[in-house]
Amino acid sequence: MGIDKLHRLTNSKRSRIILALDFNIPRTEDILSLVENKVVGLKIGLPFILSEGLSSTKNLLEKWSEKFYFIADFKLADIPEIMAEELKLISDIGFDAAIIHLFQGGVSRALTGLRLDIIGIAMMSHPESIRFEPLFDDLIAEAVFSGAVGVVIGASKTGYIRRTRKIAGRSLLIFSPGIGVQGAPYGSAISAGADYEIIGRSITLSSNPGEEARKAAEAGWSNG
Repeated sequence: MGIDKLHRLTNSKRSRIILALDFNIPRTEDILSLVENKVVGLKIGLPFILSEGLSSTKNLLEKWSEKFYFIADFKLADIPEIMAEELKLISDIGFDAAIIHLFQGGVSRALTGLRLDIIGIAMMSHPESIRFEPLFDDLIAEAVFSGAVGVVIGASKTGYIRRTRKIAGRSLLIFSPGIGVQGAPYGSAISAGADYEIIGRSITLSSNPGEEARKAAEAGWSNG
């Protein structure tokens, strides 16, 4: 599974930064060249793929497969049989991992025989995600039971990062979006117990993406 690749990249780059490509951005390849030494993974959203096209996305994954851990962020939520087919197709494209919802249950049935890391959503970064609160412990339990490698918890929800550590210990990696443009400082989620910080526009729209990635990586590594 790709989790070994993620750990290798983390240690070799001394970084815990995942770059979010949620939108089609100019000069994608140029930006990747500038940040590759300080970014361990790429989280690719559906808008990016719909803009770039599937063929171009596959080419991107093939070209950079040794440099980054690739996460498909489609936030899937469906019955296990449909999700199993969706995840197989995502794996065939070349992704190392996929982000899915957990609330619908039956996740373990969707993962049977799958060679793809799964990251479940437990608490998103936007304010309205408080609707997840009554389900939070159940979502973490579903992630553990299904064999997910990790969960998504918004960087501003530090209490839920700490609660996950109490419930699941180190059995789940914690990936935290909402860094930078959405308000959370670099390194803050990792300081609270997260493993990786997901950063998008603060880097991709910067006048100096390489320097911004370096600052984010150093802040996260020193707090890890």
